Amino acid sequence: MPSGISKLTCLQTLKVVVVKDGNHESGGLGEIEDLASFTGICCIRNIGYANNVEDFKKANINGKKHINSLLIDWNSIRGFADNSVFGVFISFDEKHRVRKKRFELEEVKLEALRPHNNLKGLHICDYPGIVFPSWLGDPLYSKLQDITLERCNKWDGSGRVLDRDLPCLQSISIIDCYMLKNIKIVQSSSLRRLLVEGCLYITSLHGICSMHRLEKLEIRRCYNLLIPAEEILPSKLQFVCFEKCFKLTSIPGLQKLPSLKKLKLYGCWNLELALEEKLSTMPSVLEIAHCPRLKKWCQRYGYEYIETSCVFKCSRWSAKDPRRNHNSLFQ
Repeated sequence: MPSGISKLTCLQTLKVVVVKDGNHESGGLGEIEDLASFTGICCIRNIGYANNVEDFKKANINGKKHINSLLIDWNSIRGFADNSVFGVFISFDEKHRVRKKRFELEEVKLEALRPHNNLKGLHICDYPGIVFPSWLGDPLYSKLQDITLERCNKWDGSGRVLDRDLPCLQSISIIDCYMLKNIKIVQSSSLRRLLVEGCLYITSLHGICSMHRLEKLEIRRCYNLLIPAEEILPSKLQFVCFEKCFKLTSIPGLQKLPSLKKLKLYGCWNLELALEEKLSTMPSVLEIAHCPRLKKWCQRYGYEYIETSCVFKCSRWSAKDPRRNHNSLFQ
């Protein structure tokens, strides 16, 4: 961090600045304390290489009300094809020697990076703490539209993270959080999209039935997930995907979605649908593959069964109908 940058109080952007934590010849993260004009998308990465927690507190991220999206990344595994999308891009030096990591230290870092409540987008990646700070999910963030939690591998679902309704929240993505076992999501007022992917040990997902405005639901590679009978899918869903949910036996409400446009069921070996009930509407794109217990259901309602790829298609579609091109699914 360039020494003296703290004097540029009207600075709005800061492109690809490397912080050498503990280097007395250059400034630390605390140098941005008074830079309240930072604007746009802010990325702070390689946080795992930082030791000076006091510098995190001094940085005063909470005082930067013009930052609309914040990406907080503990590592640099994620590549950025175009750093120009970030108004502020700060990275800690990977060559810096790191003290032995402690969960408590990483939790304090994230607590100190509390953003202003004008925030609209939040992405936390590779967070090694066990619990999230109290500000995550705080109803004070009434403008927040998008939350992504990615590779937070020590988090098991503890704490009040997504069980407080945020009135503008439209999208939640939970990706590769391996220790997550169950979670309750209470976002009934505005949520449009929910993605849960690569959470290998998750067994339950509570709150789906309360997401009355949900339009897009994607559950991928959640091998142990089961959906209880009371978690009926909300009726406004247009896009539904369950992929490689090996233990999944039922999807309550799937056959009663009048607005359904795209449906993908792939690699759900134990999934069954009630034989006496067909889909309430025929989606324009339908793909069911490697779900052997759905064969009888498809045969009952006249869907063509293709043995080689285990793909079921609606027999009323013609060969020229573009809806038969399953490669275009979810593009």
